[in-house]
This record gives sequence, C-alpha cells and structure tokens, in this order.
Amino acid sequence: RWYGHIRRRPPDYVGNLALHLSLPGRRSRGRPKTRWNDVVGTKRHE
Repeated sequence: RWYGHIRRRPPDYVGNLALHLSLPGRRSRGRPKTRWNDVVGTKRHE
C-alpha cells in the first residue's frame, strides 16, 4: 500500500527520492553491533 501511495506523488517528492537512493559501499557481514540501549534493556529485564 505504501509503495503505491508514494508512486502517485510528484517525482521530486522526498519519498520517491528515497526509494531510488543508492548508497555507496556495502553492508558489513554478520550480526549488527550491539548498541548500548540493547544491553541496558536486557539488563533491566533480568
């Protein structure tokens, strides 16, 4: 649903620009790095 909504907007709309954005480089392999907030959340539930 969201894709069709964005496609009907003008070509210079920010959402359309974001859909066709190509980022330089590649993602790193493996699991994402643990964030401080994730660690605090797990400690709080223990």
